[in-house]
Amino acid sequence: MKKLVRGKSIKSRVRTVEVEVEKRPLIVSLNKLSFHPKLDRITMLPKLLKIETKKGKEPGKNKAAHMKNAEELDLEYQANVASVAAHGILNPLKVVKDAKGKWLIVDGRHRYEYAKEVAANRYADPVKEAHARSLEIVGIPCEEVMPEEVDTIILTALKHRNYSKGALAYLAVLMRPEVVTGANDRQKAGKAVEPSAVSAEGLAAETGVSCRLMEYAITLYRTFKAHATMRPLYEPSIWAGGDLERIIGGVNSRIKNGVDPAEAPESPAQMKLRLAGEYAVLTVNRLVSLEVTLRNWDAMLPEGRASVIERTVEVLTAAPDELLQAIRSGLKDLTGLRS
Repeated sequence: MKKLVRGKSIKSRVRTVEVEVEKRPLIVSLNKLSFHPKLDRITMLPKLLKIETKKGKEPGKNKAAHMKNAEELDLEYQANVASVAAHGILNPLKVVKDAKGKWLIVDGRHRYEYAKEVAANRYADPVKEAHARSLEIVGIPCEEVMPEEVDTIILTALKHRNYSKGALAYLAVLMRPEVVTGANDRQKAGKAVEPSAVSAEGLAAETGVSCRLMEYAITLYRTFKAHATMRPLYEPSIWAGGDLERIIGGVNSRIKNGVDPAEAPESPAQMKLRLAGEYAVLTVNRLVSLEVTLRNWDAMLPEGRASVIERTVEVLTAAPDELLQAIRSGLKDLTGLRS
């Protein structure tokens, strides 16, 4: 017989109610954010742009390459600033609190820089102006992470920024410097390998790069540690996508001879030889473009075809005899190009 208490059973029913808690975004004022010190050695896009622009104006074998890098970096920077102005910050920055309670950016330094530039501007477009004033007055959306997540977040974030494999290998060494004296070195020295020791092979597999690149990255890390003056000269080249093996060669040459052959001024003969190669590549690329265009000959309007014919005749009239002879040999019916 059940004992009832005012109509309620002693065996009560318990119902679990799930309450969905809405997460409120963390908004931090721009002036209360700074960069995590682990990111100090990773050169940012604005600084890379300045470095590549400067090198592109200096005499040297790699002048053209530096100028090309500068142009691409500038386009990337301007496009990202425009995107923030038009859409705001779509992905919150990842931040961590230090011992003093300051917010340190772990992922999102470039978004922070773009946001600062947008906030400093005034826009006629009402949407862009609203985004700018929100960033300036309210702040920037962030997401707090735990200190133990920092290394993984930094490496993962930079993988998504399309850094070169060499840059990722070097970044991995910066995040895990113990690899420099890890399992490989301990084995070579005849010492016991600790379970926690990091090997070059293990870090390469974890990062997704070849063992060869990881060894190059370790070599550069050691070289910069032994020759501190070399680091500011060459480390930015790593983040700009430079070939690690060539960078090692340049560093070693500068240490030994005081000059990096790749950055040395060109002699007139060297410049002539370089330009000769560049002209050949440029000409072939333009001929390929012409071939693609001529496949759509039937789609051109009559006046368009006439202008192409006229310009082609002008070009061939000025062509060297060697080229014209080759054309005549290849196209038996092509005659009378020269009187």
